[in-house]
Amino acid sequence: TALPISELCQDLPYNSKSDMWALGCLLYELCELRPAFNAASLVGLIHKIVKGSFMPVSSQYSRLVHSLVSVLLSKSPDERPSAAGILNMSEMRTQLSSFIQHTEASRTSETSSERSQRRSSSRQRHPTPSEKDSVSGSDDYSDDFDDASSSDASGDPVAEAGAGS
Repeated sequence: TALPISELCQDLPYNSKSDMWALGCLLYELCELRPAFNAASLVGLIHKIVKGSFMPVSSQYSRLVHSLVSVLLSKSPDERPSAAGILNMSEMRTQLSSFIQHTEASRTSETSSERSQRRSSSRQRHPTPSEKDSVSGSDDYSDDFDDASSSDASGDPVAEAGAGS
């Protein structure tokens, strides 16, 4: 759902903090499957955005998700973090570190034969159509048809389109 940016609703200039607000809207909608701000009219929508009131995300989400949504949807652009600020949050760093460790563990648990099999299958090259035509022993069915006449599946002659009608 496209929403007016908070700063535009308040007649403030668009900047990178506006993108953080949009990220908050996206995160909210991913969690709740509905927009953070909803109204029957554009005026009502702008009023809700400027007021900054929205229902909190479900309690099933972590404290990190709750705090991210809350800070990203702050009314004041100055209160919103930058992208680097998000990545530097201690809880975010913990989550990212855990993700990286899990990913590396998955990679190291692969056997060498699995890696070699994956590499060889990714290196297989499929021939281009022109290369397929030049391959000896390829199936060429052009001799199966007589250019002088055509017939349908029953063997009856078929008139060429636009010929003799």
